[in-house]
Amino acid sequence: MKIQIPNRKRKPVLYQYQGQCFPQPAYLELDPMLAGEIVLTADYSGEIGNGVPMSVWHNLILRFGIPSQVTLKALNTLKKDKDFNSMLEQLRDDYDQVWNGSNYVGKFDTDLYYCVCHYTQEKLYSLMEDQR
Repeated sequence: MKIQIPNRKRKPVLYQYQGQCFPQPAYLELDPMLAGEIVLTADYSGEIGNGVPMSVWHNLILRFGIPSQVTLKALNTLKKDKDFNSMLEQLRDDYDQVWNGSNYVGKFDTDLYYCVCHYTQEKLYSLMEDQR
């Protein structure tokens, strides 16, 4: 597995716009239709509020929320986690895109998706706590 991290700072997805009270939401993003090695992208949302791109809204790209304060070291440790890799492979293997009458949308095991979301959050918080 590979995690693309555009910003190589110690806290790579931490960004707070001027005048905002809180940092931007951060995420790992997966394109489940890409063949080969699983590639995740770590980034923060460029939207103030709760807007998302159409590809995310229609589940063509899957996002997993992560702590904005996550460290580069924690992300690098997560990508080596066998359970995390296994769940992502299963999610990608079961994934399909279907026409719903007006748009192509992602079809996948939502229970598994929420398990990945929960596992990702818990694992990263644990790793960050261990690094203190």
